[in-house]
Amino acid sequence: MKKINSFVVLLLSLFAFHAFASISLEPYIIEFSDNDALQPVLERADYSLIYFYSDSCRYCRKFDPVFENLSVLYNNNKDKNTRFQVLKTNARVNQQIGALFQVSQYPTLKLLIYETKEIITYEDDKDLQSIIKYVSDNVDVSPNYENYESKVKYELLNNGDSVVFFITDYLPGWQDYKYPAHFTHQLALDYNGVFETVVIDVGKLSDYELLSRYGISQFPTVAYVKQNEGIVKTYTTNKNEVNVDEIYKFIDNVNDDNETGPWINIHDINTNSQEVIKDDDDEDVFEHIEL
Repeated sequence: MKKINSFVVLLLSLFAFHAFASISLEPYIIEFSDNDALQPVLERADYSLIYFYSDSCRYCRKFDPVFENLSVLYNNNKDKNTRFQVLKTNARVNQQIGALFQVSQYPTLKLLIYETKEIITYEDDKDLQSIIKYVSDNVDVSPNYENYESKVKYELLNNGDSVVFFITDYLPGWQDYKYPAHFTHQLALDYNGVFETVVIDVGKLSDYELLSRYGISQFPTVAYVKQNEGIVKTYTTNKNEVNVDEIYKFIDNVNDDNETGPWINIHDINTNSQEVIKDDDDEDVFEHIEL
């Protein structure tokens, strides 16, 4: 634990903040720089968790969705003063701020206790659940899950068109699929009114009739389902990870059989060859899954 000296306190009056956010996450993400005054934003909260990043840091790019989720869950711009807030700054570009908080590597998270000017460097795992637990233990603040209302569904109920992601939550990129920074929530906004976006976590299914109906045996798989026409077209790869650009390409070209292959009549799918039998042994349940 370190304290900011009087020189640092003086520097706080030299900075300000400006907001930056993507369309779907606005107005929760708050970013500040060397060019504005820092004190007005820091004094808004008793505690500030600050994310220091660099544009050239590939680990930062991997952490960005976690930070965006934290911002939505904790930042509430309707309140002028709050107990806790989440901020970010490009410390490689904003070197005064980097020096102020003694940042030497990226990504770095630091918790500032404004009243005492104490800075605590976060050293635990940088996954979402670990940070939420850290904030709960050290700041006594709970995330506000009502800050974000997603258009993603988790049951296939629509009689119209649906894009369905069949996944398991232990696959890379799917651990935080219910949180707002996951690409499926932006996709649901982008195609709102065109189709319903659905995520099916196979591990939470009570039976596997749904997988048999659409011939799903590999995860993750994206299925474009036209319920009213009784047809389906699927996209999958041999990799466990999903390429977001390829998914958008698949959706945009779904009616071009030369690009995405032919539509399959749902009633013609050979459910016997695709059937996944539920068993008391979890390993047997997933014996048909190709990862």
